[in-house]
Amino acid sequence: MSALDVEGFQKLPKCFYGLKLHNDSNWCYANSCLYCVLWTLLNVDAPNIQQWGPHCVVLTDFLTRHAKQTAVLADYSWFQDILCAWGPSQGQKDSAECAQHFLKWLQTDAFDMSWERRLDTAEGFISLDHSIAHTPILLTITHRMHAVGQCTLNDLISAWSQEQSMRAALLGAPSCLCLAIDRHYQDEAGHISRSMCNIGLETEVNMPVFVNSSLKYDFSGYIPVAGIAHLGSDLAGHCRAVLKIQPTMISSTQPAAFLETEDGVAPRPIWHAPPWFTQNVTVIWLVRTDRLRLPLYHPPSQANHLSEDLEALTESKDNTSDEASAVPDTALLQLLQAQDGAMNPE
Repeated sequence: MSALDVEGFQKLPKCFYGLKLHNDSNWCYANSCLYCVLWTLLNVDAPNIQQWGPHCVVLTDFLTRHAKQTAVLADYSWFQDILCAWGPSQGQKDSAECAQHFLKWLQTDAFDMSWERRLDTAEGFISLDHSIAHTPILLTITHRMHAVGQCTLNDLISAWSQEQSMRAALLGAPSCLCLAIDRHYQDEAGHISRSMCNIGLETEVNMPVFVNSSLKYDFSGYIPVAGIAHLGSDLAGHCRAVLKIQPTMISSTQPAAFLETEDGVAPRPIWHAPPWFTQNVTVIWLVRTDRLRLPLYHPPSQANHLSEDLEALTESKDNTSDEASAVPDTALLQLLQAQDGAMNPE
């Protein structure tokens, strides 16, 4: 399949809604990660080849081919390349590590988690720590957050940016970010336990961004659009994802604001992020607020005819793009996201 134009990219979300990823071994972590990577890229406005990186054709072809047939990641050479660069084990792996290897393979400027941790000294401002573009930013649940039982992403980011009287901030404000959450904590007796602190996906977060070589920084707004929850122990258990969609009505009695994923079935629309997710989420994917373009949801039955349309797009285009005409303006989108019971008008 050749590279898609803007109209082709606008149709890709409809293929995504029918995407089923098989798991015949321990691939739940990879399935969840791929759902989140694809969904995050599909939520950025003005999509293009550069935004998806050098493997754009591989990913868009994969997505259109599997709008109506189940995919097995292990059968694809590009996924095998990711595993080979990671290590020989085919068992359960960490979702945050999986995200890092996916992003390293993706090689797109849409994601850039580069940050520094700076300190003001008598000799001037110095950098005491830093990260690279493809590594998810690691956030830690504090003892206070664990004791309260809930926190926000802004709480976690604030704690990260002010750790040990230093200032941590991004070096830029990319279109997309990936955050990892360390849920392990040490109690007073020295035992390491896993926190079940609730973290939601509903609100906008403020990421600090350095504006020069000093400690001066500003904030850039980001909307969480996807997350991976790891249920169970580190080397076992199960991974699932939850994805944010435009608030909409699936039927006259069924509203939806999220999709939940499971191996072997298409993403299922739900209204609230479930407790199993908020208490176990370990990786969160975000899109910068001014770049966000939440696609409209279409049932998978409507997506079954789309792969043929997309494969023939370079030869024969549709006359209209219902996706473009159905997306509300920015002010209306922000209003819908801000109200729990809001419904998206047709």
